[in-house]
Amino acid sequence: MAASLPLQLFEEPGACPTTADWEELLIETLRRPVQVSFGTSRTAPVRAQERGQPPVFCVRLHEAFAEAPMDVCDSLARWLLVGRRARKACKLLDDWIDQRMQHESGPPRSAPTLRPEGTTYDLGALAQEVLAQRFEGHFGEECPLPGLTWGRRARSRSRHSLRLGSYDPTTHVVRLHPVLDQPEVPRWFVCFVLAHELLHAKWPPKRGRGRRWIHHGAQFRAEEAAHPDYGRACDWETLQLPGLIRSARRGTAFRAKRGRGLRGLIGRQGDR
Repeated sequence: MAASLPLQLFEEPGACPTTADWEELLIETLRRPVQVSFGTSRTAPVRAQERGQPPVFCVRLHEAFAEAPMDVCDSLARWLLVGRRARKACKLLDDWIDQRMQHESGPPRSAPTLRPEGTTYDLGALAQEVLAQRFEGHFGEECPLPGLTWGRRARSRSRHSLRLGSYDPTTHVVRLHPVLDQPEVPRWFVCFVLAHELLHAKWPPKRGRGRRWIHHGAQFRAEEAAHPDYGRACDWETLQLPGLIRSARRGTAFRAKRGRGLRGLIGRQGDR
């Protein structure tokens, strides 16, 4: 069972666990060197990884954990020790994080600059085509169309994966990777990736069993599989992804590989 923080921390009004207190608790529980720091990330309120030589277990907690009660402290220590097997501790920890994050405003996020016009494709024009075919009547006054933009033209550092698109529910913006804005990337494939991201706006992520986020629910997958280009988009991605990764890493023009690809699952190498 996880060790508890010294009781005197909670006897005096306003007493809160510091990073040193957290380190003491986690070192005693995990039996390994631990370094704790506070941050402000609401999307990842708890992050932990081993770093350095000799290895140190670095734990970064949202600053709200500086006000965590004893049972939450113990639950976090238990979760870091045994993971999801500590079901009771996980539920208590998840519930407390959800409640606290709802009250954490965080720094204001400025509206992103939208750049829908690329050198090869105009996302605004493509969106009208996609909306007419797959989303008729869904986006309007009550549910506005997400902002559309190409991502920054910076070289990728990844050697094995590439995120071709994303949807940010906070800013309500769909962003496609600029590697797709090239003549040898088929127009129909760009439209398919765009449709995939608009499905994320239509079917946003939700909590499932075990409190885990579900990003591709049943409705999402059913509508995606019904897309007329789903099969060939999977095939094209499987065949061409290595070339797209090289183009993004080197900043060079993409040259499509000729031939038939094996059927793959959309999103295998990166969520779109």
